[in-house]
Amino acid sequence: MPDTALQQIFALTPSVLSRYLDFAEEILHSILRTMPDGDISLPADIDDYRKFSDMICERHSMLVGAFGSIDGLSLAVQELDDPELKNATYNGWKADHWVNNVFVFSPKGLSFFCFSVVLD
Repeated sequence: MPDTALQQIFALTPSVLSRYLDFAEEILHSILRTMPDGDISLPADIDDYRKFSDMICERHSMLVGAFGSIDGLSLAVQELDDPELKNATYNGWKADHWVNNVFVFSPKGLSFFCFSVVLD
């Protein structure tokens, strides 16, 4: 969400909003690092892959060998002053600046891994 929208919604000045966002990011980062439920990792061994594949095959018999699912989310980002970074996040189709996030889930709904990509 652009900073200007947050400023309008919460009636904050740019400097105050900037401090709140920095503070909130530090809190989120520290909590996710210590939270077991926030851990994102691939299955530990081949048996886990087989269990996940069997769970998927029970429901969708044609998906042999699948061990998870994938989903994505595009998030609008603020325009940057640096021309190279600005160009990297610009999406001509949407005529705005976006970062695309990709998430991979196990059949139990847990995240295996996620990453952000910038696609032009």
